[in-house]
Amino acid sequence: MDTEEHPREACIREALEEVGLEVHPSEDAPVVTQRIFNNEGISFVSFTYTAPWNGDVSALTPLEGEISDVEMVNLDDAIKRSVSMFDREALVAFSQR
Repeated sequence: MDTEEHPREACIREALEEVGLEVHPSEDAPVVTQRIFNNEGISFVSFTYTAPWNGDVSALTPLEGEISDVEMVNLDDAIKRSVSMFDREALVAFSQR
């Protein structure tokens, strides 16, 4: 997120920048995940939103040098394949809604 940027706005901006995807997040509250990683209290916070999309994956344009591939997967596969604990926790929370 940029300074003073709302997490929802960051989600919209990042999706467009990273894969060329215009998203309109739902009004549902995001899944918020936080972890403190050391004794000084340095932490990371993740906001994960849902958004409907009926587009064609082949029309997306991954940001060269940052995104190597884009594909659509079902929720169970996304959980199994997630490499970030933030992503995994958010996906599991969404699967339980």
